[in-house]
Amino acid sequence: MFEYVFCFLQIGIVLSALAVLIWLCRHCWQFFAGLLVVVVLFAGIIFLPGALAEPVVPGNIDLNNRIVIWNGDGTYSTEISFSVEIDGLEVLLPLIVDGKLVSEEEAIQHFFETGEHLGMFASVEECDAYAVELHLRQEAFYRESE
Repeated sequence: MFEYVFCFLQIGIVLSALAVLIWLCRHCWQFFAGLLVVVVLFAGIIFLPGALAEPVVPGNIDLNNRIVIWNGDGTYSTEISFSVEIDGLEVLLPLIVDGKLVSEEEAIQHFFETGEHLGMFASVEECDAYAVELHLRQEAFYRESE
């Protein structure tokens, strides 16, 4: 319930800030009206998927203590994932296992050996929406930790 309130509070703050900008620049109202539409759509993509995509079975991996792997471009990754249908559920699996980037086949094998997953979902769409939200949350968490 708190997540819904938090989402709508964030959207309200963004909309309020844009309303002030529109008031300050009345001669540019068409530009800001278009910008408002874009922001509302963007906010819906970022904040609402988690409210809509609840796992049937929650993930069992501690996402706050992931091993960082460094990419060739100087950036790092803690969570890369993909999904696969197993026993009628869409299972979100990590491609970073024990600090190493593995293939999808190796990740599936690891799942069957350990049972570790990021969540199980009723549909591909719910799984994809959750994966996007998870990526954004992880990115924010590790950016704050720097």
